[in-house]
Amino acid sequence: MVASREVYEGSEVNGVRYKSPDHMTGWYLTSNSYNGDINSLLVDHLYHILKERPDLAKFLALPVGWRFYADTHNKEVWFDKDTL
Repeated sequence: MVASREVYEGSEVNGVRYKSPDHMTGWYLTSNSYNGDINSLLVDHLYHILKERPDLAKFLALPVGWRFYADTHNKEVWFDKDTL
C-alpha cells in the first residue's frame, strides 16, 4: 500500500484500490495536498498505516474498484469502474 505523508499526520484521505500483484493491497491513500508526484508516496505495510490511522480500517476492507474520501466531518464511499 502507498500513502502520502500527510495521511499519517491525520489529514483527510482520498483512497482508491486498484488491481495489484498478490503481494500488494492495491491501495493508494493520498491527501488533498498530494501533487501527483508518485515519488513522494511512501510504501508501507497495512499495520503501520493502521497504527497511525485506525479510523481507516473499515475502508481498507473494500474490494478492488472502490474509492473513499474521509475527513473529520465527511465520509463517502463509491465504486469507480474506471479503476478496474
